[in-house]
Amino acid sequence: MGIKFNFFKALAGDSILVSTDKTNILIDGGFGKTYKKEIKPKIKQLEKLDLVVLTHTDEDHICGLIEMLNKHKKDREKINKLWFNSTDGVRVRKSGISTVSSGNGILLQHLIKKYNIPHSDNIFLTENQYKRSYSLNSDIRLHLLSPFEEDILKLNEEEIDKEARFCNGRIKKISEEGTLKKDIHLDEIDISKVKFGIDKTSANNSSIAFILEYNRKNFLFLADANIEKINRSLRNMGYCENNRLEVNFVKVSHHGSKNNINSEFLDIVKTNRFIILTDGKSENNNHPNKEIFSLILKHRKREKYILFILNYKEVINKKFHKNEFKKYNFRALDRNCLEIKDND
Repeated sequence: MGIKFNFFKALAGDSILVSTDKTNILIDGGFGKTYKKEIKPKIKQLEKLDLVVLTHTDEDHICGLIEMLNKHKKDREKINKLWFNSTDGVRVRKSGISTVSSGNGILLQHLIKKYNIPHSDNIFLTENQYKRSYSLNSDIRLHLLSPFEEDILKLNEEEIDKEARFCNGRIKKISEEGTLKKDIHLDEIDISKVKFGIDKTSANNSSIAFILEYNRKNFLFLADANIEKINRSLRNMGYCENNRLEVNFVKVSHHGSKNNINSEFLDIVKTNRFIILTDGKSENNNHPNKEIFSLILKHRKREKYILFILNYKEVINKKFHKNEFKKYNFRALDRNCLEIKDND
C-alpha cells in the first residue's frame, strides 16, 4: 500500500489523517465544522484509530476533536490512544485581543474522562531525556521534537479559564470568496530585513511536533511549534549543517507563519517538499506569509526544484505570480491527499 496523508480543509486550522495498511493516525481536528464535513466521512471508513494527537489547545486544532468525542460515539470508540498534554486545570491562554482556546482544553479533559478514552498526557522532552520515540504496529515510529517539559510548566503558570466551554465554531472574520488580495512579488522581499522565528507564545511552544518514520522514509510534522525548539531537538539528535535530516516533506509550522521558521532550520533539514495548511482567510494574520516562500527559495542549501503543497487553491492564486514559478524554479500545487508507495 504505502502511506497516505489526507490534509483536510480545516479553514485556518490543521487536521491530518495518516494511514498505512496497519496504522491510522489523526493529527488535530481543526474546527468543529471540520470534523462533521471533512473528517467524519474518512473515519467512518476505518476500523480503528491507533492514535489521535492533539498537538495543542488552540481552537483551530482542538475543536474538531471535541466535536468527535462529544457527539460521535462510534467514532470515539475507534480510538486506541489519544495524546493530549493536559492536567486538571488544563492549559488555556488569553491574548489581548480575545480569549484563545478558552476552556476548550478543560472540556476535552472532561470528555476523555467521561468516555474513558485511553490517553497519554506526558508527551514531552526533558533536559536529561531529549530522545523519545514511539512505535505503532511495527510500521510507524514517531520521534518527538517538541514540546519540552519547561514549555508545559510555563503554560500552566499562565492565566487560565477554569470553566469548561464548548467551541464557538467560528473564525472571527474571514474574507468573502473572491476578495483575497494578491500578495507582493518575491522580488520585492528583502529577507535580510525580515525577523523570522520569533514566536514565543506558550500555546504554540507546547505543540507536539515529531518526525514520522515509515519504511525508511521520514516526514516532519511541526504543528505550530517554536522553530528554535525544533532546531534544538534536531541538534540533540545529531543533525547539523553537515549531517542534515532528510525528509520527504515538512508540514510547515503554524500555517506558514514567518514567526515559526528560520534559516537555521533550513540549514539542518533537507527536503524539496513543503506542506502549508490554511485557507488564508483569518483576519488576524496573512498566513501563509509570503516571506517564508522567499526564505525557502532563496536559501543557500535549497534543493534545485521546490514543491509547495497547499490545501486551498485560492491561497495559491493569492500568493503567487505566474512569472515567479520559472524564475525561482518551483511549483505550488493544490492537494488534499498525498500517497507515497512503498517502492517510491
